[in-house]
Amino acid sequence: MSRGSMPGEWRLSFPVQIEIRSLLTRRARQSCLRLVKPSCSGYTQSAAHSVDVFSSRQNNIKELVEMSNILLVVTRDVNKVGMFGRAKILKSIFSVACDTESYTLFRVKSLLEQKCYVTLGAAFSRNFVLVEKERRWPLQCILFDDAKTCDALETLVKREKPTAIYFDTVRCFALVQRIARKFPQIQLICDFDDLMSRRMRMIARLNETLSTGYLGEFVPVWMRHVIESKVISKAVLKHEANALTRVEAKIARLVRNIVLLSPVDADTLRDQMGKLDRCEISFVFPPFAAKRPVAAQFGKVRFVFIGSDRQLQNRLSIRILLSIWSQNRIIHPLYIYGQQSMSKVKCANVYWPGFAQCLEDVYTQNSILIAPAGIGGGVKTKILEALEFGVIPLGNEMSFEGIAGGEHLAMSEEELVYTLTHLQDRIPSLVQAAQLLQDRLTEQNSVGAFRDRWMRLFSGNMEIDASESCCVARLVGAGSERGAATRLQALKG
Repeated sequence: MSRGSMPGEWRLSFPVQIEIRSLLTRRARQSCLRLVKPSCSGYTQSAAHSVDVFSSRQNNIKELVEMSNILLVVTRDVNKVGMFGRAKILKSIFSVACDTESYTLFRVKSLLEQKCYVTLGAAFSRNFVLVEKERRWPLQCILFDDAKTCDALETLVKREKPTAIYFDTVRCFALVQRIARKFPQIQLICDFDDLMSRRMRMIARLNETLSTGYLGEFVPVWMRHVIESKVISKAVLKHEANALTRVEAKIARLVRNIVLLSPVDADTLRDQMGKLDRCEISFVFPPFAAKRPVAAQFGKVRFVFIGSDRQLQNRLSIRILLSIWSQNRIIHPLYIYGQQSMSKVKCANVYWPGFAQCLEDVYTQNSILIAPAGIGGGVKTKILEALEFGVIPLGNEMSFEGIAGGEHLAMSEEELVYTLTHLQDRIPSLVQAAQLLQDRLTEQNSVGAFRDRWMRLFSGNMEIDASESCCVARLVGAGSERGAATRLQALKG
């Protein structure tokens, strides 16, 4: 054993390299063990994953490893992204596992990320040539259909003997299938995040092109252009919507728990599945922790939006905002943050600051978030992040889907325009609505409540109904246009 380069760190010269590093934070007064197979074995290149083990501090190294009983299977490298959006939620889940149990983190790379194009071609052949249409997988599941990664996970499960295994997305279908078949006694949890089949159907109805999302950075440019073309996108979206519905149903028959962020998505999935023998479908709302209260006084107001147009939902929002600012000659400045792939449109009082290093630069005390959504589903974390910084969020009904208490901040486009052109008259009521929503989220969806729900999930004691969370808002539906017209008339009156 030799001392490492950092205080409290030791390195052991085993075939499997182990680092023991003291974590100094209050909640993580534990030791971090990183297991990395040596590259000469070919394990890292072929299976293309890394394993992190976090365990309570003990004197015996063997005892440390054996105590690990929660296995987290993730498809994203959350260490490479900031603390916002999906990455923030995943890190919060990891924190729960770290505090309550020792756990193992298994990182899964897509075949594109591994650049295993031959394996990817074989996976496509199996799904589109050798099987009938009704059994074909979604493309995003095929990207993670790697037998070597499945073998590596199976080996890890045999060694660590976890009591619960967490999968971070529906894309892990190949891994879920293998583990459910080999280890039926282990509690499996699949975190859908958003209900992707519903999302795909929404995008298809909009006649928009497909967005490759975070996987786009691993797709060759020529392939991305092909996928995002109108004709190909339409066919892919139709296939994904149907195939994802089938896979979601199969996962529901394999796992003990399916978790979503939104109660609306959870209800939709329950309706699709009907009665299930062993699977509990529940939602766990993102943790909310206010950093400062909603400001009651404003100087010169500025409006902000944050998001890259590489994501379809952001592209649609930016399109709506540019239309509002250009057609109504809004005098208030609009700052659109984020790395944009398309040329920046010149529009009066619209500014493009680019990538923001931290959210504090975006959500200043004189800012108001304006984020009308073009696609429903999930929970819009922009709304929550703005409220955490004490910033008023404005949007439409899709922006606040799943967020009860946001109805006074959800507006039609006509109401948004009226608010922008009569801002000083509207500020007091907007401040009051934002303060009430911030208080409600703090009380009912705190970090403590989030941790409690996930602790019960990991322990196998998870039965959450609507009464446990305030966030059971539903879409208004067919009466929304009449309701918006009534509200607009009341505002003008």
